[in-house]
Amino acid sequence: MLKCWDRGDAFIVRAIKNLYTPEEVRKSINGAIKSIHCIPDTIQSYNTQTTGHGKSEKTDTIFYYGANANFILLGSTIQMPRPWLVKKNERIDINYFIQQFKRSQLYAGLSKYAGLIDEDILPPAEDTLEE
Repeated sequence: MLKCWDRGDAFIVRAIKNLYTPEEVRKSINGAIKSIHCIPDTIQSYNTQTTGHGKSEKTDTIFYYGANANFILLGSTIQMPRPWLVKKNERIDINYFIQQFKRSQLYAGLSKYAGLIDEDILPPAEDTLEE
């Protein structure tokens, strides 16, 4: 099965629909949320961010604590992407990953198939989310 949940979500959802019943998917989605395992970083990471141009150019260093996470869906352990857009001094925790899973197109497609959510309330595509 899949190793990373953010690649080819439409293809993955279609394949899962062909292999599993809506009831099996419903149980697995609920179990997936409960199975999210987060391993916070113990060492602070940083990114540099440059804004402006020329004399008004400014570089900021953003320190944060990242994390790794995975979950189990339909018997497969799936690695979640590491966060890369973080706020200054942010500590990534399990709630971050739960929200990312619930905002994903994988979750939306499978939840719709399993009858957990209506098409009218599907989350927006990931690239249109506002923080």
